[in-house]
Amino acid sequence: MVRTKKTDGGRMFAEVVGSPGVRPRFVGFMRGVFPLLLFMFLAGFFLRAAFPYPAMTRSVAGLLLVGLCVGLALVLYAGEKRLASYFKGAQGEEQVARALHLLPPGFTVFHGLLLRGAVSDMDHVVVGPTGVFVVETKNWAGTMSVVGQDILYDGRRPDRSPLEQVKQAVGALQKSLSERCGRSIPVSPIICFAGGRLEGGVQGVAGVMLCGPDDLRHVLTEPGEFPLSEAEAAAVAGELRHMDRRNA
Repeated sequence: MVRTKKTDGGRMFAEVVGSPGVRPRFVGFMRGVFPLLLFMFLAGFFLRAAFPYPAMTRSVAGLLLVGLCVGLALVLYAGEKRLASYFKGAQGEEQVARALHLLPPGFTVFHGLLLRGAVSDMDHVVVGPTGVFVVETKNWAGTMSVVGQDILYDGRRPDRSPLEQVKQAVGALQKSLSERCGRSIPVSPIICFAGGRLEGGVQGVAGVMLCGPDDLRHVLTEPGEFPLSEAEAAAVAGELRHMDRRNA
């Protein structure tokens, strides 16, 4: 895990905890490679069960070879799509991380925060004088638009609503923080679209702020609804370090 303070000509930037895109790359690799390993194991097992003796005709051997090649091609194709999807998500997180690293001193940025008991991590969590934020990254290549209380991707509703996704993360983080701090700690949700185009620019929908990487620093440093004192921000950042399952 990385904990750094970056400087540029003597000017200090936000403290950074963790590295962006690590979990998507690992999960993508495992989900891409595991089916291939499973296929090879099962192919060997069934071939051995079906032909316990080495003798077999050329036609049977040829058919088996063709069948194995077709199955292997299908597994590789599916694995490549999984890898591409996860790696694209990791690249989006890295792009957003570069914008978050430029936040001024007093901010702490957590990449890939993994709460104890949680299945998946949070792309980015930011703590500073303007409050506590969960930043969900979406690296979509098309056009994002807001219609009513929904986000459309190229005019269609995505399979999983990013609004619901970031709100679930906010709820889990807020609950855990409030329990540890002994008081309610509000957490604000942000969705940052690393790719594509967001129609209308920075805007809010259903209690969630939408923006691109170029606007993220401005959104996070604007006076918020739930500001924190310097001591409060430091205390919350300390609690998040203890709550991160990667520190267990």
